[in-house]
Order: sequence, then structure tokens, then C-alpha cells
Amino acid sequence: MANSDYEKPSQRGQWHERSERPVAARPMTPVEIEEHRVNLVKSYNCDDKDITYDFQKILDDKDEDRDDCLWLKYRMKCVYSGKPTVRDIFSIKIPIPEEIRQLES
Repeated sequence: MANSDYEKPSQRGQWHERSERPVAARPMTPVEIEEHRVNLVKSYNCDDKDITYDFQKILDDKDEDRDDCLWLKYRMKCVYSGKPTVRDIFSIKIPIPEEIRQLES
């Protein structure tokens, strides 16, 4: 019997992304965010400036986390079909720190 939780391996060895996006259990510190970016640079073996990150508000009205979390998206400069582009390589929902939520109120 097949296990439906099994993560099927990519047919292409270049990308190692999960089919479901993770949710952080706690807010990430700026140091942790930058450390993850540096780890991605090492993992993809690219120039330091090729991987960046930013935060995006959750726009999906059906997403229960939209008022409490933000998307942290890491992006990488690459060439796709012979054209320079930027693609998402890792996304994670992170809780908005309580002190920032209080500032918004």
C-alpha cells in the first residue's frame, strides 16, 4: 500500500523543493533569516548576491493565518529558457512577532 505522505523525489536533480510549504512555529530572528539565506547560497553553489528574500502579506482570504503570519520568500537569480529571471526557491509562513503586531494596533 502506498503511503500518501511520501515526498516523491524530483525527476530533475537541480531543484529540491517540497510540495507543501512549511509554517514556522515561532517568529524567526533577523540572524536566522540571514543564516538561512547563506545556507541556500551554499546549497545552490551560487554567488551571494544571487539569493535575496522579502516578506509578503498573505492575500488568500481563505488562509486562516493571514492576520497572524507573513510569507518569507527567498528568491534566486537564474536563467530560464535562455532568459535571466528570478524564481522563488523557498517560502515559509512565519508568525508576525508580537511586538510588531502591537505596533500595528
